[in-house]
Amino acid sequence: MNDLITRYLIDIEMLLIKTPFIYDYEIIRADNFETEGKFRIKTKTNNQDTIDLFEYFTVTNNIIVIQKYHYHWQDSSNNLICRWDNAPHHKSLPNFPHHVHFPEHVESLKTEISIVNFLEYVNKN
Repeated sequence: MNDLITRYLIDIEMLLIKTPFIYDYEIIRADNFETEGKFRIKTKTNNQDTIDLFEYFTVTNNIIVIQKYHYHWQDSSNNLICRWDNAPHHKSLPNFPHHVHFPEHVESLKTEISIVNFLEYVNKN
C-alpha cells in the first residue's frame, strides 16, 4: 500500500461527497499498490443521469500520473451525453490520445483532463 495513493483515493471520494449534483455513488473498485492504483466508481446525479469514472495511475517521483482514464456520462435513458477518455484511437485528432465522444461526433480535448475538470464540465452542462 502507498500512502500517496491512499490520500488520492480519499480525495476522490471526498470530491464526490462534496459535489452537489452527485446524489449517490458506489465504489466498484479501488486498488492501491506500491507504485500504481486504479478506481472505478459509478454515480447517480440528482436527475438520475449516470456517471462512470475510471482511472489507472502510477506514482512517479511521488506524484500521481494518470495513465488511462474514462469519464462516461449518460442520461437516465442510458443515452450517451459524453465520454472523455484517452483510449489510443482517433490518432488524427490534435492532442491525441485525449478526446471526448459525443453522440454524433468525437473532438480532441485541448489538454489532459482530470476527474475535477470533468465534474466541473458536468456541473455547467
